[in-house]
Amino acid sequence: MPKGTLKDQLSKANHKVEILTRDLDHERNQKYQSTKEAGQFRTELEQVKDRLGQSEVQLAGCGTAALGLIREPAKQGDYGWSRSYQDVLDLRRKYEACEDQADFAAGEASRIKQHCKRCFDEVESNWGIIRNQESCISDLRNGLKSYRKANTLIWWGLGFLSAGGLLLIRRR
Repeated sequence: MPKGTLKDQLSKANHKVEILTRDLDHERNQKYQSTKEAGQFRTELEQVKDRLGQSEVQLAGCGTAALGLIREPAKQGDYGWSRSYQDVLDLRRKYEACEDQADFAAGEASRIKQHCKRCFDEVESNWGIIRNQESCISDLRNGLKSYRKANTLIWWGLGFLSAGGLLLIRRR
């Protein structure tokens, strides 16, 4: 075997080792990158799962607030708090305030209705007395008219008699 051939073979072998080493390093880098990316994806996946779990709790809080079943409301920064939850909670409080006002107004309307009924019953029970007094007043008016007519006639008659008496006195 010639020396040049061995040298060539050694050179070829070294070249193959370099290629294999480079390929191996490349594979190791790819695996490392894949492992690194997989770790990043796992981390992202865990974060997404956590956000999804929190969103589910927040959504359940919105439903509970809408039904008015909240005893101690979540505050900003709490795990179950969200802007939507706060909006629903505020709307529920306004609704309950309107309900209270409507209940109060209904109670007042009922109280006024009962008062009006009592007043009507009192007027109705006194209606006979009022009618009787109306009749008395009418009789008094008629009597006053009769008295005025009679009085007018009397004064007219007295005036006539007086005038006649004056005529008699003047004729003498």
